[in-house]
Amino acid sequence: MDAICGGLIAFLLGYLLCLVLASLDAQLGAKGEDNLGELYKQQLEQQASIQKQNQLIDQLVKDKIKLTNSEKRLSNQLNELRKQHERTLSALN
Repeated sequence: MDAICGGLIAFLLGYLLCLVLASLDAQLGAKGEDNLGELYKQQLEQQASIQKQNQLIDQLVKDKIKLTNSEKRLSNQLNELRKQHERTLSALN
């Protein structure tokens, strides 16, 4: 699960970076070199935004894994309590 999510995150990050670079190339062609500093700044901001989104996605994946593990543990505990309850009822009868 972690490997799949990590691969998906890496793919998305690479894809977004390609989009940013393609956008930058298009902007450079249209505006020329006069705005290179501004475009570079925009690219850095976009990369920072992508990295932040990547961190948030990573945290969501980790939280989901923890939640799934907790759900399994609680389900097992509930099943054990049901078995104990049935044994107690059988012993009382």
